[in-house]
Amino acid sequence: MAAAGDDEDLVSLEASSMSDVSDGDADQQGEVNSSTAAAAAQAFGFTPGDHELLVRLVKLAQKMKYSAAGEAWAEYIALNSTVHPVPKDPKKHPWNTLADFVEGVTEPVAREAMQKMVSLERRSQEEEELRCSELGDSIASPEGSIWSLVQRTMAHPRFADLYRFPSFDAGWLRIRQKMEYDTEPRLLAIDCEMCATATDDKALLSLCMVDTEGTAIIHEMVRPEDAVTDFRTAITGHTAADLEGIEYSRGSAQQDLLRHLVGQVVVVGHALHHDLRALRLDYLPVIDTSLLLSYKDLPEGTPALTDLVQR
Repeated sequence: MAAAGDDEDLVSLEASSMSDVSDGDADQQGEVNSSTAAAAAQAFGFTPGDHELLVRLVKLAQKMKYSAAGEAWAEYIALNSTVHPVPKDPKKHPWNTLADFVEGVTEPVAREAMQKMVSLERRSQEEEELRCSELGDSIASPEGSIWSLVQRTMAHPRFADLYRFPSFDAGWLRIRQKMEYDTEPRLLAIDCEMCATATDDKALLSLCMVDTEGTAIIHEMVRPEDAVTDFRTAITGHTAADLEGIEYSRGSAQQDLLRHLVGQVVVVGHALHHDLRALRLDYLPVIDTSLLLSYKDLPEGTPALTDLVQR
């Protein structure tokens, strides 16, 4: 889902990393053995949960023309891909293929730029986990209260991975509300529809926000940054005709959200992380019903919203 703004960030990231490190340090970091998975773990400690970060690292390599063992990304995957036919989009490759390529980039300046990106991501993860831990520990509320639902959402084993957003990137909006647990917060539910474009498989297409009375606070079609390749009409209910004359953008949506997400507001949704990612909105606190409910005898299964409303 990278856009032009992301590319600018990647260039500036490389420039800043070059100025932050001495030649000696870069040479030392460039001397890595990247031929095995063990070396990858020693260098960066990548895990399956780093897939999004690895995609961004490969896109940095593409942008800056970095190579692994003398091979650019396109040539590398042609020889090493486990996916056939071989897609060029890094998002469509497994994490270990991406990790092997990243670890194969040994040019000192390139490795320093990548190390900077990894360090920023790790720092962001640590800060987020600390905030979540502090929030979870501080809530002392009756079972079934709004705050207990926030706590249960954030205590879910998948929460940290699902709600780990690259919110330090250009174009993202990050909001953290100070929680006052002796007050009753306002609940606002968000639901978005997404379509496919040439550069984003889950581009924002529409935004709806309602309050507890069912009153629509925001209800807008959103024009994606690039031409739509698939409206997914069977799911979204939208067609090209719905975008005629629409100038409302994701940036417009973010500005509207800023006006409403003020004070004690808890955002509610089902698999809400998909909506927040499409909006490029990193927000806390949230209640995600997909993390609160599951199928009987299938705790890892996520029930569809259509199933929930029928019960």
